[in-house]
Amino acid sequence: MKRLLLISCSDTKRTDDGHLPAIERYDGPKFRVLRAARDDGRRVPRIIILSSLYGFIDPKHPVQFYDKAMDEGTLAVLMKDHRNNAQIRKAMENAEDIFCMAGGLYVQAFERLMPAGKVWTQAQGAPGVRLMMLKQWLRRESVRAAA
Repeated sequence: MKRLLLISCSDTKRTDDGHLPAIERYDGPKFRVLRAARDDGRRVPRIIILSSLYGFIDPKHPVQFYDKAMDEGTLAVLMKDHRNNAQIRKAMENAEDIFCMAGGLYVQAFERLMPAGKVWTQAQGAPGVRLMMLKQWLRRESVRAAA
């Protein structure tokens, strides 16, 4: 089954100099959950991260430390990147199981690109509840990667 995780960047970031892969730079609870699943040898689904600075990126994308919040202007600029947005929409179309770990303007961006009629799950509730939903989704149909 083709699974896709849509996730927003994190306010909490490692402050190391230079560039780090996005999955390492972002250090909020949801990224700690992702790294724990990966480090436990689980096969992690495809991940698309929405960064307020870099736009839609994959977990390996090099990210330097920054402090920029998503705002309406940034969202408008991101929505004009038609080539990149077409790639994101195609990933959404091809996915059979989509989970969104985002809120506010970030989820609005994902909603705007989601193909009509596509069923997807958005984490909701208190922060701890959303993290539990992410953990459960990652465990579902998760198998250990081949050694």
